[in-house]
Amino acid sequence: MRRRIRWLLLIGGVVGLGLAVGIGWWQRDQPAVKLNRTLVQDQAGNIQLIDSHNQSLTLTNDASSIVQYIQVTPAPDGQHVAYIQLTPTVIEIRVQAFDGSPARTVFSDFNLRPFYLYWSPNSQMLAFLASGTTMELYVVPADGSEVAHKVRDGQPSYFAWKPDSSALLLHTGGGTPVGNTAVHSVQSKDLTFFKETAGDFQAPAWNADGSARVVVVADGEINQLMKIDQAGQQALSEPTSDGFMFVLSPDRAKVAYQTFGLQTRSGLMIQTIATGKSQSFETARPLAFFWSPDGHSVALLVADARPRGPSGDAGIIKVSRQTQTGVQVHWEVLNVESGQVKRLKSFAPSGPFLNVLPYFDQYAASLTFWSSDSQYLLNNSSDGVWQIHVETGAEQQLTTGAFGVAVP
Repeated sequence: MRRRIRWLLLIGGVVGLGLAVGIGWWQRDQPAVKLNRTLVQDQAGNIQLIDSHNQSLTLTNDASSIVQYIQVTPAPDGQHVAYIQLTPTVIEIRVQAFDGSPARTVFSDFNLRPFYLYWSPNSQMLAFLASGTTMELYVVPADGSEVAHKVRDGQPSYFAWKPDSSALLLHTGGGTPVGNTAVHSVQSKDLTFFKETAGDFQAPAWNADGSARVVVVADGEINQLMKIDQAGQQALSEPTSDGFMFVLSPDRAKVAYQTFGLQTRSGLMIQTIATGKSQSFETARPLAFFWSPDGHSVALLVADARPRGPSGDAGIIKVSRQTQTGVQVHWEVLNVESGQVKRLKSFAPSGPFLNVLPYFDQYAASLTFWSSDSQYLLNNSSDGVWQIHVETGAEQQLTTGAFGVAVP
């Protein structure tokens, strides 16, 4: 089992994290109540941003078979977007404001291919993964004032920005015995390794003030989700031989997690970090899960056919292989306080959306499928991107393209 889990984590770092999305127009003079906005990739592959008044701005208009845009990632400030442009001669990371100004290139290379972008919380820097002869992690200022700085190489590679944007928490190399965790200081560029043995998990996380890290620690064949600070370790789960996928709530007061083995995965568990209160929701075996921005709900992505296997392994593989034969998925919205679950309409997932699912814990740090007011979810389906109201189930098609993400 452990060999299989580590293989999963290795694949999670090697398989492309790339996906294509797009952006459009929003008004410069924001109203008192911020409009929900969605970045979409249209059918041609160009980038648009669509707001809740159906106003849109196209930021790219030259997408083709030789010019492609991928990894469109909104900044936390809701004012900028970063994306990757692929051409036969060069690969660039570009940053663009939502005011109609031209994009600026912050990274350019022919041999090194970026495939995942992650803004710092202060929206001033970008961390990104790139593949060449090895997998490498870089940080670059979003204003393009400095060249990209290489943090380290190694695969798989997962990481989290510290809340004050001063450092990156790294989990590199997978689980025990080769995996490790470390912290990289953006200012000094120092890399400091932690002593604990990394368990079977993917993306690490910080607590709200950056004084503690949340990781999975291994003791032989046993894994346990832990909060670790200068005072020591606090267990956030029961010990298990299974691996973990986990995501912290927006206020970082709770952690939602799922355990998985070779042919099983658990229901969702939610732990309140300060009190140790634990909640178990066993009705669904989600392929992925995402907290709402207000922290009141968790969106569980569930396969209608309920394929077996962990997220990122047999579950995702089965859904991916059968999408051409009508396999469906759906969102189930869990109210954390009441425990009530509301099932939304099924849809056939698009290819770019499926690419996210094996690494959803990492993607949950850099993008969301929830609207900024926590009232809508996005269905990235084979027939376009649809916005669905979580209470009424009312749908609106935003584009016939393949992928969309919400803007903070």
